[in-house]
Amino acid sequence: SGYGSNFVRLNSLIRAQSGTRWIVIEGLYNLLVHNIAPCGPLRQSFLLRCCQKIGMQPIEFIAKEGLSLINVPLPAVDNGSVVLMACFSAVEVLKGSQEPFNSYLHGATRPHPGQVESAANIRRVLLPSKLARPHHVESDPEATLRQDRYCLRAVPQWLGPQLEDLQFAQKTLDLELNSTTDNPIVDVQNEYLHHGANFMAMAVTSATEKMRLAVHHMVGEPSVDYSLKGADIAAAAYLSEIAYLSNPVSTHVISAEMHNQFSLLIENPLDHPLTCLSRSINSLALISGRYTLEAVKLCSMLMSTHIFALCQAADLRAMEATFRCKFFSVLRFETATHFPSISCDNEFFRLLTNRLITLLNGTTDQDSATRFERVMSDLASTLISFLDDRIIGTEVPLKAINQWRESLARSALHIFLETRESYASFPSSAAAAARSD
Repeated sequence: SGYGSNFVRLNSLIRAQSGTRWIVIEGLYNLLVHNIAPCGPLRQSFLLRCCQKIGMQPIEFIAKEGLSLINVPLPAVDNGSVVLMACFSAVEVLKGSQEPFNSYLHGATRPHPGQVESAANIRRVLLPSKLARPHHVESDPEATLRQDRYCLRAVPQWLGPQLEDLQFAQKTLDLELNSTTDNPIVDVQNEYLHHGANFMAMAVTSATEKMRLAVHHMVGEPSVDYSLKGADIAAAAYLSEIAYLSNPVSTHVISAEMHNQFSLLIENPLDHPLTCLSRSINSLALISGRYTLEAVKLCSMLMSTHIFALCQAADLRAMEATFRCKFFSVLRFETATHFPSISCDNEFFRLLTNRLITLLNGTTDQDSATRFERVMSDLASTLISFLDDRIIGTEVPLKAINQWRESLARSALHIFLETRESYASFPSSAAAAARSD
């Protein structure tokens, strides 16, 4: 923003290395105090115009003062923390495993700083989770995969390098923001003018390009699911634009000012590359900064869409936990009521419940009006096979099994609709998750 540029320029000038008079510094300070920002063109490096609305008189610049106001870098920001929040939320709502974020897996075997930090952050947040599994359990009916898919278990390895690039870029920009980006440089103590090229903004260009590419890598790939079709299409559009913006701009330097500001990296093959760099790279820093800020905005929009989907998934998980808690109790009661002569121990109900969980997970795309009839019909077949192994000299009438099936189907539909209506009025993910224990 203009305010930021004004502040950064003032921070550079007060270092007393640019040969700028106090009247100029005081003028910049007055602009900040009165909340006035220079509105410069987006596609050039020249930023400042005098403002007379607050009684400031035009300042006639002496040698090099005008140039000292022009040479200014641009800061940028990152969305790494938002992406990490979305990652551990995804692990939760997908009932993923906490195992891939174990400290030994990262700290002892592949200790890249970004990878270690990403894993530690996710591990710390998931520790109290009621949905994410601490480790794989073979008997868990929902743990059909020994390993979670890449999009969950490879988060530290994927995001880690991006965080390292972002941290490096931040250090570069912090250093740049507290530097004197001018020429010549005034050494007041030794009364000497140093002619160099501190205005060269390649450090800013490189840093913002790293940030922009990291933003692109962090946002990943849009879903192929059509449950949130509108949001999905929007996310794909955001990602496509981010991918376009992530291309480097430092490869497109053009000469300017009658070749006084060469923008070709090498003008003559015999020349040293540094002698052919020019001040017009400042404008490329501005371009790179603008593109990076735009990429960050798009990343924010994309992550907002993603977090919206995760919040809806968390609500669905909470309703699922409440429904299961209530219905599993009904399953025990109905089974004991319809088959009083059969001894049904905890192991029997564990197997029956596991089968029910598998059937429920496989029918989430069906309408509730007919879903539970199909689920209970399949569960009745499982019940018959279980009873065959337990019944010795006792017959179970088919009518009792049908009554058991019909009663459970009605109860399941009633509890499901009641849970959904109640949750819509008084949502409580924490309470529902606690009941899932």
